[in-house]
Amino acid sequence: MLVLFLHLIILTVREEEVLQENSFPGLDKRLGSIMIDKGFIDMKQLSAALMAQQELMVKNAKSLKLGEILLFSQQVSPIQLRAALSLQVHRSMQSRNESMRINRMARAKERSHSASRTKPQSFWASLKAKLNF
Repeated sequence: MLVLFLHLIILTVREEEVLQENSFPGLDKRLGSIMIDKGFIDMKQLSAALMAQQELMVKNAKSLKLGEILLFSQQVSPIQLRAALSLQVHRSMQSRNESMRINRMARAKERSHSASRTKPQSFWASLKAKLNF
């Protein structure tokens, strides 16, 4: 029981260390890229896992996720996989939030632009009313 508790603490601490990093080059959200960036695997291991994934789909019409293949082939530990998946989710959320912020800014700009287009019309209408035209 104590071992399990310590394992969970270590996992949580390592996850937080990964998430606190501010280096998100290009916000690449692919698991393989994240695992290479973190040093969990190298390009050769990633290529082999992707080829195995393709072969499984072709031969068995069964698809395994990249993380499952890397875990089952013991190329990454459960802790490494969980940390990479957490970082992937974190990056996706960052990207989504950035996209939402840009959309909000575009809508606000559009609203202010459309409001400024209607102001001259209402100005001229009020001027005509004042001059009794």
